[in-house]
Amino acid sequence: MRSLLLCLVFIVTLLFPPMAFAKSSHDWKVGKVIGTAYIAATGIKAKRVKSGMILHPGETLSTRARTRLMLLRGKERIQVGPHAIMAIPPARHIKEGKTLILHQSGHLDLTVNKLDVKHFSVHTPFLVAVVKGTTFSVDVNERGADVSVSSGMVEVSDRDSGETADISRGQQASVSKVNGVSTGLSLKASTPKATKALQKKKTIKRKTLPNFRAIKKVKGKIKTLKPGSLKATKLAPKAQVTPNKRLTPQQKRALAKANYAKKMKAWAAAMQKHPKATKAQRRNARMRAEAARRDAEEAQSTAERSSRNSRNSNRSRASDRSRNSSRSDSFSNSWADQEANRSANSNRNENNNGNRNRNRDNPGNNGNSGNSGNNGNNGNNGNNGNNGNNGNNGNNG
Repeated sequence: MRSLLLCLVFIVTLLFPPMAFAKSSHDWKVGKVIGTAYIAATGIKAKRVKSGMILHPGETLSTRARTRLMLLRGKERIQVGPHAIMAIPPARHIKEGKTLILHQSGHLDLTVNKLDVKHFSVHTPFLVAVVKGTTFSVDVNERGADVSVSSGMVEVSDRDSGETADISRGQQASVSKVNGVSTGLSLKASTPKATKALQKKKTIKRKTLPNFRAIKKVKGKIKTLKPGSLKATKLAPKAQVTPNKRLTPQQKRALAKANYAKKMKAWAAAMQKHPKATKAQRRNARMRAEAARRDAEEAQSTAERSSRNSRNSNRSRASDRSRNSSRSDSFSNSWADQEANRSANSNRNENNNGNRNRNRDNPGNNGNSGNSGNNGNNGNNGNNGNNGNNGNNGNNG
């Protein structure tokens, strides 16, 4: 019974190994090492690489001059050259069944297992290489990155322009930058005719690739590495862009078109000076820059026209408001004058009526009999006539 139990435990151990001994699918084992290399991670002191060590997700591998080493994962191989920096991102950033290598600088020779899906990708500051299974090499420096294929098929994409092409055995793809502007995806085959045919197969991806940036901490300060270089520069803070709320949609569109035309102009100038650029590429760059310039001018004229129309409409509305206000003022003034005249006339009529009534009650006070002694209609004057003062008036009385 005891022997049977031991046999059962042995079989279970073979079929289901303990989790403590299980390895992640993203781990790489260090094979032969020639020279000096280091593995570093966030919050962990850098350690010198030795044969048999494991490169885990979230760790960075760097090599010095005259150094070569081999990374192994099953049948897959990565040969790392001198002055190289590569990293495996944390596992949470890698999809299941996928492999992602961040290649900052130096030379890598890769041998990838062949599968039916694109499962292996190498990201550099200049381009991205995605493969199903092949043998290829990637070289990154300060000026750009190159991909060469020994067997199989590799999909190469320019990070800035989005140009994409598939290259096979004996073909090369490169991306370089001049003054920070990408010159586009350059393809090369064994013959000029094959190169021309390969250039026609380029496509443009719609989605934007994520930014690539390698940073490290030096003497307590965060530094960023120049693309394809070991040189560190001080990490500049991100510029905070505050949108101008006063800009109209047409003005915002014109501004975006102008910025794009400026970039295209710089890219076209770089293409004219690029030693590997063909006549067709240079002509295409000039045409694209000219088209971008025309679009920017058209958008600017449209924005100016809309702004002019809005100003004119505002002026017309202001003039309408002032005209309406003047009309209301003149109406109010005429109405006030009419009311004043009406009130004055009513007061004058009241005074006349009052005088007329008073004259009716006191006829002696009538203005027609100013000389009351001579008025024969007055009874008092008749009495005065009897007194002998006005005999004629007395007779009249």
